[in-house]
Amino acid sequence: LPAGAAVDVYFQNSAGVFTFRSTVLGENGREAKLSHSEEIKRYQKRRYYRRKIDLPVHIYPFDSEKPVLSRFKDIGGGGASILNPDHHFKEGDELELRFAPDDEEIRLAGTVMRVSEGGEVIHVNYEHIREGLRDKIYGAIFRPPKDEREAMERGEGPAPAPSKERGPGKEQGPAE
Repeated sequence: LPAGAAVDVYFQNSAGVFTFRSTVLGENGREAKLSHSEEIKRYQKRRYYRRKIDLPVHIYPFDSEKPVLSRFKDIGGGGASILNPDHHFKEGDELELRFAPDDEEIRLAGTVMRVSEGGEVIHVNYEHIREGLRDKIYGAIFRPPKDEREAMERGEGPAPAPSKERGPGKEQGPAE
């Protein structure tokens, strides 16, 4: 990150997930020095942050060796929302979730807490998750895609965002 870049910082503690805006003062390898921020805002009321994500997941019911292939709608440190193919799962079902956001498989035990959208979506809470595994989930959902990471490692920045069209009759968004 170049010095002077504006960044949004997110962090979690036992009270919830919070965010603040800061400015990069400098960097040293994988660490960045940030300016002090006076304004910290609550980001989510959930105990653990969740992020919308479209990622395949294999669901293993505890009473079966045969997985059901599905997709996450969102995932976080305490649970996930997952598409429920053929209305296969119901409230109270115990499951094992297996997914690989990169090259390493993550396995989580969980329970279906509720079903929504006419049976199309299940909401799963994880059972007995270690903090190290929770950190691995956060690392996976906040990590840039593999091709962007490889470009950054080669010293190439991500492709610049397309500029917004501005002119007569066009609203100008906040300065970036």
